[in-house]
Amino acid sequence: MSRRGRGEGSIRERADGRWEAIIDLGRANGKRKRLSLYAATRREVAKALNQRLSDRRNGLPVAIGRQTVGQFFDDWLERTVRPTARPRSYESFVTIVRKHLGPSIGHIQLASLTPQNVQEMMRQKRSAGLSPQTVAQMRTVLRSALN
Repeated sequence: MSRRGRGEGSIRERADGRWEAIIDLGRANGKRKRLSLYAATRREVAKALNQRLSDRRNGLPVAIGRQTVGQFFDDWLERTVRPTARPRSYESFVTIVRKHLGPSIGHIQLASLTPQNVQEMMRQKRSAGLSPQTVAQMRTVLRSALN
């Protein structure tokens, strides 16, 4: 069997019979980052690998299971908002994320974020005395980021 090209990921059969695909995400903070995908068959794992590689080629971030909401916001602000928004709008989004959303739900893993987490955060912000307009802006920014 021929080798896969550089940057195409790798596929192997594990000792337990499952198939694993590995994508190299480069280095962050001096550490090598990899994403592993698992499936019962080679065809399924190859399909998942090709989907993630396609997303990466199209400029979408490759989702990492342990990614927190705060890390997602940082990436979203730099990759999506900064290139498309006006400077003042970008500053407004950054302020809402840094001052309100990040401290409240930034520590939660993105895959574990639930509507109940968001509702609780909104309730806490309203009871802390924030204006209804600020709470509405928080919801708008959160909705825009998650869409």
